[in-house]
Amino acid sequence: MKKLKSLTFGLLLLGLAPAAQAALPVYDSASIKQAIMEFQQLKKQYDMLKKQYDEMVAMKDSMTGNYGMGILLNGIEEEASRRALPQTWQEVVEMQKKGFYGDLLKHYSDMLPKIDTNFLSANQKDRDVIGYKMAKGHTQSAFAATEAVYNQLDKRLKSIEELMGQIDQTQNIKQAMDLNSRIVAETGFVSLDLARLNSMQLSLQAVFQNDSNRELENHSEFFSQPK
Repeated sequence: MKKLKSLTFGLLLLGLAPAAQAALPVYDSASIKQAIMEFQQLKKQYDMLKKQYDEMVAMKDSMTGNYGMGILLNGIEEEASRRALPQTWQEVVEMQKKGFYGDLLKHYSDMLPKIDTNFLSANQKDRDVIGYKMAKGHTQSAFAATEAVYNQLDKRLKSIEELMGQIDQTQNIKQAMDLNSRIVAETGFVSLDLARLNSMQLSLQAVFQNDSNRELENHSEFFSQPK
């Protein structure tokens, strides 16, 4: 009986053996290697695309954004200095008459003191009196305004030098372009000051021409009087 049971168990094991072998997975090493190679290739493509994307984002960032170049050396004090003089020349002359440029004019007033216009004529509406007052007022105004503008030109030069010193510190294209625009704006202010100086020179030339005309008129009137 025991022998029969042993034989039956042995046959049962033999019958189950093929089924157990069929349940185990079968691996194809060639397919696995091919899958790994394809994955590595996809990884390379992904890395390349990510690099291109990062470069495009960096390029976009380098051409956008606000870096504060517009307010560099362009605060309230600098804005006020650009408006140190009135908008019109007549306002400059009027302010000079009211003593607004006393500190700037002191040196020139000491060298060129005023004269009593009564020495020219008792009539204060006389051509010579009016001409003298006009020439004196315009000349002193030009001295004061020239001094003020010249002082601002030195500040402009220092500002431009300081702005140029920032060139090598820019981090990207946009920041460099903004800084360049700021430098161009500052040189524009210099050009404006130079234009003011040129306008003052033309105004003085007109005053001097008026003096010549006045002398000619006086000369003509003197010699045209009946003897």
